[in-house]
Amino acid sequence: MNSTYIIFPLRSFVRAKARRSLLLLGVVMMLGNRAVTDAQESKDHLHQSAQSAIAAKDYNTAIQMLTLLSDSEPQNTQWLSELAEAQRLQGDTAAALATMQRATKLQPADDPLAIQQAELHAALQDWSGMVQLLKLRADQTSRSRFCELLAQAYEQLGQQTDAAWYYERALQLPEPAVSVYLALSQLQIKRGTAASAIETLEKGTVLHPQEAELHWWLARAYYEAGRGVGKIIVVPLTDAIPEQTQGLWYVIEPQLNEPNRYQVCGSNCAIYHLQRAFELGWHQPEAYLLQADIWYQAEDYRRARELYELLAEVVPGPLQAGYHYRYGMSLLQLEAIDEAGTQFDRAVQKDPGSYRPKMVEVYQRLAEYYCLRGAMDPYIDYLERAVDLEPRRVELHYKLGNALHEAGRRAEAAVQYRLTLQMQPDHPDAERMLNLIEYLPDPTSMPAN
Repeated sequence: MNSTYIIFPLRSFVRAKARRSLLLLGVVMMLGNRAVTDAQESKDHLHQSAQSAIAAKDYNTAIQMLTLLSDSEPQNTQWLSELAEAQRLQGDTAAALATMQRATKLQPADDPLAIQQAELHAALQDWSGMVQLLKLRADQTSRSRFCELLAQAYEQLGQQTDAAWYYERALQLPEPAVSVYLALSQLQIKRGTAASAIETLEKGTVLHPQEAELHWWLARAYYEAGRGVGKIIVVPLTDAIPEQTQGLWYVIEPQLNEPNRYQVCGSNCAIYHLQRAFELGWHQPEAYLLQADIWYQAEDYRRARELYELLAEVVPGPLQAGYHYRYGMSLLQLEAIDEAGTQFDRAVQKDPGSYRPKMVEVYQRLAEYYCLRGAMDPYIDYLERAVDLEPRRVELHYKLGNALHEAGRRAEAAVQYRLTLQMQPDHPDAERMLNLIEYLPDPTSMPAN
């Protein structure tokens, strides 16, 4: 047989077999791709379910799902990051930190992962761990957040100079957060540099004029610096509203008998920035208390009293003693003496350790007020209160002795004069008054006519 007839069928057979092999390979690849696709779809579905569980605050379920995902792809830092966040939300911050340490070890140059880990160190108050993580990055990075976090860690470790340096560096980098201005200003106030704090916050309000919290803290800084109300001048304004801001003015009130002219003060004072904070939605009770305190500091006791009256039910507990004291001082300046006495008593009740010592001078002023009006009972009452607070003050005993003597209560007066002489034996007036009492007949023992 001709070999040609044998070769052609053989070639056909080989080609057919090759086609079948290719077809089989295609089927296998198709099935493999399908399996890979199914696996990926399964992971996507599991990821979506984990996110839904977090949204529903079912953190245990989310952690289980994200653990499966991270186990299936140990190099996937996204799964690890989301797992750490779920653990944090569940309250297991230590586990979250351990998870993030795995993630940053896989990708040491990933800035967002490092920031997430640093925030977990902060939540655990592991300030040294924070410094170790961030020091090199903060020195080499252009990210403001690294410097801010490192500054926070140094501040918590008591290294205020390093903290201030990194806060200031954070402000020099692109897009510093509002929180950096706030943190640096608070540190500057702690370090006794209120002027620097004002400068920092002023820069913040220029760059972020709509941030109410910056205006609030700037108002506090100005108040602490004694600049509650700036220099008051009269300027022409149209459509001005008293006790509001207009441009760079705080409008106080219309000028009497001068249409379209108003008393104003500029923006470099507490009242301006406090009002800006109000206008931007800052309505905490502490802010309204500061408003009253500003006018008290400015010696506008009428405005201060009106504002203090409105705050009686809303002042937070820790601030109540100071509120009652300053309210009382405003009333005292306005000679609303009985009301002032009530407020002073409340201040002492709320915080005796802080306000009892301050009340000695206040009680003397109240006593003198009643003395000038011939009201002996309250005069003596307030002197006795002052003596109770400062029993070693010689002149208080002598003054109380004189008041009791004038009221005809000679036996009680003699006790006060003797106490005066015990503390100051050479006190000439006390000895003279005591001798006078001892030689004068007791009016209560005199026979009736």
